[in-house]
Amino acid sequence: MEELNKNILIPITIASFIIGLFIYLGEKQRSPEYKTENIAQEQKAQASDILAMGCIDFKDAVNFVAQEKCIRGKIEKVFISASGTIFLDFCKDYKSCQFTAVIFKGDSSKFENIKELNGKTIELNGLIKTYKGQPEIIINDPKQIKIID
Repeated sequence: MEELNKNILIPITIASFIIGLFIYLGEKQRSPEYKTENIAQEQKAQASDILAMGCIDFKDAVNFVAQEKCIRGKIEKVFISASGTIFLDFCKDYKSCQFTAVIFKGDSSKFENIKELNGKTIELNGLIKTYKGQPEIIINDPKQIKIID
C-alpha cells in the first residue's frame, strides 16, 4: 500500500511542479505588459477624476449639457446687444462657436467693467444648457467668473 502511495505521489508532485513552473513563467512574461496596462488604466482614471474636479475647455461643453461644470477659455469678444444682454464670446465668429456665456439685462448691473474681460482667459462656473443647439451658461453672479490671465 505504501508503495502504491509513493507511485501516485511522485507523479502528482512532478505534475504540480511543472504546472506551477508554467504559471510562474507565463506570469513573468505577461507581467510587464499587465502592469503597463494597469498603470495606463489607472492614469486615465486619475485624469478623468481631475477633469471632473477641474475645468473643461469651452469646446468640450457640448459633452456636458445639463451638468454643472467649470468652463475655461479665452474671451474673444464681450458683446452688449441693443437690449442690454451681454454675450461673452469664446470665438471670433459667435455663430459657429461651440460655446457662449450670457448675462441677461436684469443681472448686467452686477458686472462692473465687463468689457475688461476682452482677451482674458477665464474660468466660468454654471449649468450648461443649450440655446438653438449651442451650449451656453447663463451667468447671474460675478462669482461665477474667475479671471486666469
